[in-house]
Amino acid sequence: MDLTRVLAGPWASQTLADLGAEVIKVERPGRGDDCRLFGPPFLSREDGRATGATSMFLMCNRGKRSLTLDLHRPEGLEVVHKLLAGADVLMENFRVGGMAKLGLDPVRLRDEIPRLIICSVTGYGQTGPYVDRGGYDPIIQAMCGMMSVTGRPPGEPGSGPIKTGPSIVDLFTGLYAVIAIQAALARRCRDGRGTNIDMSLLDCGVQLVAQQAMLAAMTGAAPAPAGNTSNSAVPGGGYDCADGHIVFAIGNEDGYRRMCQAIRRPDLATHPRFSNNIDRVLNRQELLAILLPIFASMRADDLVEALRRCDVPATRVNDLIEVRADPQVIAREIFRDLPDRNGEPVPQIAGPLMFDGERAMAASPPPELGQDTDAILSEIGYGADAIAALRAKRIV
Repeated sequence: MDLTRVLAGPWASQTLADLGAEVIKVERPGRGDDCRLFGPPFLSREDGRATGATSMFLMCNRGKRSLTLDLHRPEGLEVVHKLLAGADVLMENFRVGGMAKLGLDPVRLRDEIPRLIICSVTGYGQTGPYVDRGGYDPIIQAMCGMMSVTGRPPGEPGSGPIKTGPSIVDLFTGLYAVIAIQAALARRCRDGRGTNIDMSLLDCGVQLVAQQAMLAAMTGAAPAPAGNTSNSAVPGGGYDCADGHIVFAIGNEDGYRRMCQAIRRPDLATHPRFSNNIDRVLNRQELLAILLPIFASMRADDLVEALRRCDVPATRVNDLIEVRADPQVIAREIFRDLPDRNGEPVPQIAGPLMFDGERAMAASPPPELGQDTDAILSEIGYGADAIAALRAKRIV
């Protein structure tokens, strides 16, 4: 049962749906998940008819059944309890205490259903001085230090904290939630007990800052953003060419020597100030003063080809239209359509999980609001008259 909305929770439950879980998405009658409103754009049919589906909703809700339900009414809570009796996992992302106000306190639910796994996704976790605050990805990116190490280096034009393009803290929190739920399911197979899982966006955000956070922990100094390059390996990263932008990666000293060969500057491989990565990091600006004009004088495709011939991983920077046209992306069938109830195509981006050559991906697209309400209620014992009564009261 999925009581979450917007992104971190729905991203987790979509991944579970891709892996074979039956997911019942509970939404507010008449309005649904907030991200149904995060538009335009809205998906349109060939005849120009708008479906009301936004890109945000379509990206994280495939494979689910939509049940509309007013959780603030006793009749709605009765439906929830009937569904929970047969559920393995309950996901929610209310603020701390929000579930208890609805009469769905996680501790009491576990007393009633000891085998139930409850995954709570919040901005700051179930403890600490910030438990009453709402958590949103941009706020967490700022708080966890991610924005402080993202962007151009200090002093360069356009420098200053930068948010990542995707809502990366939400997305990774969703993935960590999947890991936690799977671990809880595995433990329940051993001892029959459920678990209360406490997922915090801030916890995940600090974890994601990774090597930069560890650098600060080791040195007591806050690392500065390095733009498209790296604080710990030089050269490597993104650079400007005469007609575009490229990125290449140097994994070791052999890679650096091959890069020097690709740009026809083998002397830089043996230069005493650049011959190993420690020296190149210390003398970063001196080396880049030599390399940047070379890169800027070359066409991006020519430089990428020269680097690849010397076995240096490199690519142009693609926009997302170019990504869709990439032969490798096409071969892997990452962008694909799923037919809705009327046979109309709904665009989807397949998940990355492959098992025995088959991609784990739910077969149904994100649902229309409340499309499964009657069927789900029928499955838990509600007759046609009872369903009609709930609808007349706007419970569903």
